[in-house]
Amino acid sequence: MKKYNVFFILPNVLGDTTLGTLNAATGPPTGLAYLAAMVLEKGHNVEVCDRRVETEEEMHEKIKNFNPDYFCISFMSFGYKKIYEFIKNLKEKYPEVKVVIGGPHASLFLKKTVEESEADFAVHGEGEITLAELLSGEDLKDIKGLVWKNGKEVVVNLPKEFNENLDELPFPRYDIFPLDRYTDKKIPIVSSRGCPHSCIFCEIPKFAGKLLRHRSAKNVVDEMEYWYKKGYTYFP
Repeated sequence: MKKYNVFFILPNVLGDTTLGTLNAATGPPTGLAYLAAMVLEKGHNVEVCDRRVETEEEMHEKIKNFNPDYFCISFMSFGYKKIYEFIKNLKEKYPEVKVVIGGPHASLFLKKTVEESEADFAVHGEGEITLAELLSGEDLKDIKGLVWKNGKEVVVNLPKEFNENLDELPFPRYDIFPLDRYTDKKIPIVSSRGCPHSCIFCEIPKFAGKLLRHRSAKNVVDEMEYWYKKGYTYFP
């Protein structure tokens, strides 16, 4: 199987922020950290850029040094038009790099996200397995949870079943993010996924399903213990 260089980006719709400002990020992004862990486990190379705490110049320097095959970009619906513009600019500067988008916005709007942006693919639902299958070279039509372009047609594949055994997932790779730039010295711990409720303002049931799935207590404590040994005591 071919090994790819996968560059994860969390865009910033609020403009450049730096440590110490009101808009600065408090901690690393959980979703991208989980995705990066899965991609690394499959043997690919990974680089990351959190644009909330890293500048545009730093991002382009990383891209130059890493030479990515894929950009993987996660975002919510807030400020989505700015993200589309961000993707357009990346495509203009790096036309050979495929763009995969994910996160709540892609899970809610599916086909529309690929039609309206210049992304090559979108992942809906939990993305770890879907992204791994895309990188493995499986036939696009067989990859559940994928939105893709078949010529001028945008195809929405069947949703991927939610992973019921969360202990099978590798721990999120927060260590590859610039941990010293976040305002809080914390490690976010996700002990469950899904929500049985249907609040009209929340995307979780569509993004992570209505079935509440828990990690085992041992699995959660093992992750906390790993970071505790590295000097972290705050696990929100």
